[in-house]
Amino acid sequence: MNVIQTGGEPFTCSANTAIAADRQAFIIKSNVEDYLRECKVQFTDCGLHDSCLDSVMAAAKEIVCGRVTYGIVFTHDADLATAFANRLGNKIRAVMADNPTRVILGRKENDVNFCIVDMGTVGFGVAMESVWKFLTTDFSGGEFERILKQLEGAAN
Repeated sequence: MNVIQTGGEPFTCSANTAIAADRQAFIIKSNVEDYLRECKVQFTDCGLHDSCLDSVMAAAKEIVCGRVTYGIVFTHDADLATAFANRLGNKIRAVMADNPTRVILGRKENDVNFCIVDMGTVGFGVAMESVWKFLTTDFSGGEFERILKQLEGAAN
């Protein structure tokens, strides 16, 4: 992979990431896995699934069980997948990756740990840059951390 395709230089990420896709998005999933191997980023392959909901469940299960820190799902129905993921409980905080800026803000301000890449509306370059931004952007904390704690308290 080159820098133009990936949106950035090879990077390191100490967190293990679960990756799943619906069958329509298998090519981008394969390309991302190749890129993560090249960067020596650990990931768990959660496979290809018949529906976006099955893909979300496979990756979310890895987070809920504590085996991984992040989840990435590639699908052609990201609206449904994002809504579903955000209803799975307070351990999953999902962002739809229809542009890299949304992903950066989701990581910085909401500490999202689940990235759903919409292969129906974005091209290969945006998808790769969104994944790169998701894995390399840190949570800002501060005021955002206080707000997240309030939301977690309201959910319990």
